[in-house]
Amino acid sequence: MPRLYGQCLFIVDVLVMATRKTCPSLLDFCKSKWRAIAMLILPSMLAGCTTMPPAEKSAWPNEAISPHVLYLQSKHYPALYVEVDAVEGTEPTDESLKKLGDFLRQYCDKPDGITIKRSSVIPRKAARGYSADSLAAGYMEGPPTQTNGAAAAFLYVLYYDNRVNKNVVRSPREAGQRPLKHPLPSDMSRRENPHVNFLQYPAMIYIDASYGPDVWEPKEFPELCLLHEAGHTLGLVSREGRVKTAHCTNSVCLMQPTFKMRYYVIPWLKSKRPKAALCAGCEGELKQRRSVTTTNQVRFVGPVLVRTMPSYSVFSLPGCHALCAGDSIDEHVEAFLKEFKERFANSNGKMERWFRYDVQFDEALPTVVQAALEDPSPDIRYLARHMQKAHNVKLPERDPANSVASESEHKTD
Repeated sequence: MPRLYGQCLFIVDVLVMATRKTCPSLLDFCKSKWRAIAMLILPSMLAGCTTMPPAEKSAWPNEAISPHVLYLQSKHYPALYVEVDAVEGTEPTDESLKKLGDFLRQYCDKPDGITIKRSSVIPRKAARGYSADSLAAGYMEGPPTQTNGAAAAFLYVLYYDNRVNKNVVRSPREAGQRPLKHPLPSDMSRRENPHVNFLQYPAMIYIDASYGPDVWEPKEFPELCLLHEAGHTLGLVSREGRVKTAHCTNSVCLMQPTFKMRYYVIPWLKSKRPKAALCAGCEGELKQRRSVTTTNQVRFVGPVLVRTMPSYSVFSLPGCHALCAGDSIDEHVEAFLKEFKERFANSNGKMERWFRYDVQFDEALPTVVQAALEDPSPDIRYLARHMQKAHNVKLPERDPANSVASESEHKTD
């Protein structure tokens, strides 16, 4: 059914282009009304975003593993650096990035400024065979070294296109999209909702250009998706009464779970564009978060998100985690980032998620394992169980009812 409507809209577009000189105003009017009707008939195609893996949608990330306060406040980071990478053909418009900058400046206290930098344009041929996390490993540069000594908080935005991973015999795309010699897993070509992965690397926005039909989607849709995900990086929505998937219940708020038809139709009836605005509840939530006192458990070292716990530290980058217990944290971060880059350089296809740990003192293993088994992140809890088994670490019996971890957690390695 969606394909049929898409074909109909394509025919309308052709007719409008062919006869525009004879009756431009009437045809444009008919075209806009037809698009509005299609939008009303197919609202399910304008879904919003997913912010967590399916098995964890009902959970809200613990404050200790979310960096949103680092964006909202100036105490730890007086500046914000946003790096934007895009696969060729998916680049965001200047207007979209301007709106992103305006949105962040409105809600983030950054007296030293917010910089949005277009970085790499990834050739489609070079993107073929890689997941979004793998592309981040290859092209993420991180914030530049600050000359004034003031570090910047970091946010990474990746525009990609999973359609480059379709292993078809003939393709309407450029020659660089010809099939690989070996088939790719089917899930690599599956379209992905725009999303932020709270529990893995919450400082990254994923925008898959293959999401949504290109022919009939409203021109505002990509811009709204970008600002919606930016709202998630700032910590929305976590207040009482929210939707389980961290969304707002207000149907005309930017943070609603799906962009429902009234979001488009009401402005359309008034001959206006949909306004990317937060409701009073979401604005109040951000205002409250800007004034909260934090313990600064989370910080950035370059692009690496570092979370410091009493007996260990957790390093995070897209698709990977590391657990470190020992001295010279900055040296371990540097080694972790280097391995992150090397894995991409040596990979001929999709990089799987990976974890590593480094406990410098054997006598500290029991303490580290016991603490990590109660970590807010399911990935770190899984890693702790692996450490316990690999080193045969004996721990006191724990009460399963009081334990954060459970054997029912899905395996992520």
